[in-house]
Amino acid sequence: MTNELEPTVKMAESLQEITNYLDALLFNGELPPCYVTLTRNNKVIGGYHAKDQWEGNDGQSIPEIGINSNLLVEPDPLILYNVLIHELLHLELSHKGLGGRKGYHNKEFANRCEELGLDIQVHDKDAVEGQTTGQSVSTSLRPKGLAEMAIAKIPTDLAYTAKHVIDIDSNGAPQDGEAPVLIPVKQREPKTKTAGKRTKYQCPVCGLSMWGKANAYLICGTDMQTMIES
Repeated sequence: MTNELEPTVKMAESLQEITNYLDALLFNGELPPCYVTLTRNNKVIGGYHAKDQWEGNDGQSIPEIGINSNLLVEPDPLILYNVLIHELLHLELSHKGLGGRKGYHNKEFANRCEELGLDIQVHDKDAVEGQTTGQSVSTSLRPKGLAEMAIAKIPTDLAYTAKHVIDIDSNGAPQDGEAPVLIPVKQREPKTKTAGKRTKYQCPVCGLSMWGKANAYLICGTDMQTMIES
């Protein structure tokens, strides 16, 4: 089978090509190498950026951007581009050391959104009208803004679009799909739990840590990811 017939290769190449165009048109080609992937995890509402997730043979750390592929069901492709640009902004600021605390959308993020023509919506419970910084933040493309005009110049599309939204159940398997193959990231010796003993949990995306009772089910409010024992 040639590469032209391999869906995995075609999808990856088209996604990388779109990312490269956005880098050139909006970030002056200065973004660092990044692994861009698609996920069906319904805890990832739109996308995420996580630094130092991969390591090359040369020892270089590579960040990761994940996009919920259920967005590809949407008839408007601008939804996907908006999320990708949002995460590329996190990549840029992290690379420049301006990302602030983990998961927080700071003043530097807000300023870059204004430059690129992205409108900000803050969803924190204590948010006030006109606020542009916060923990839970989404963006939208401003009509005739720099980002929207850059998207219009991209000559390629994703190789495939999604036909259906797939919801992932609590076991990590698609509805009506096969049972998942679970592969632990790191093998640990079983821990003996005692009554009242607290356990440390960590978000696998942003690294946020917290303590809680053993066998608790906790979700990171920033990345909507299930926190794991660490």
